[in-house]
Amino acid sequence: MGFTVAIGSLVLGGASAYEQHQASKKSAAAQEQAVQAQQQEAQAQQDQLALQRKQADIQNARQLRAAVRQTRIARASIVNAGGNTGTMLSSGVEGGASSVVSQNQANMDYFNSMGDLNNKIIDTQQRQGQAAAAAGQAMGEAAIAQAKGGEWGAIGSLAGTVFSASGGFTTVFGGNKPGQVGGGAGR
Repeated sequence: MGFTVAIGSLVLGGASAYEQHQASKKSAAAQEQAVQAQQQEAQAQQDQLALQRKQADIQNARQLRAAVRQTRIARASIVNAGGNTGTMLSSGVEGGASSVVSQNQANMDYFNSMGDLNNKIIDTQQRQGQAAAAAGQAMGEAAIAQAKGGEWGAIGSLAGTVFSASGGFTTVFGGNKPGQVGGGAGR
């Protein structure tokens, strides 16, 4: 009866280890797919941010051109009004034209600052995406390592079952026999 139980235990332990090994392989494959999906997501975020940067640059350039155009129109209007009234070289016309140019420079500085801020925001978003992808990959690798650890745990359990079923330390070291006191190996 003891031999049958040992054999049954051995078979059950082997089947358990095999199934655990199969589950670990499936888990590792699923984790690898998750890591690849996270890398694809990170790449898509990078692509999206590059497009947003390009869009912001185009919008900024368009607003800058519109501001320059409005400045030229305003300056020409002041100079034209000065020419029509005979005050073209007056300090009022010169001051008004200079004021328009100065306001235009302030607008250009604003647009440049906004462009720099947009670039910094997009750079930060890119770093966030890269960090999220790296964290996802690390988590995937940790899960794969954990699955492999479970696999080795199953193998160790099977080995322990086989060792116990074959008599364990008593068989290996010739331990005490029933009714015997002290070590049996040296006698």
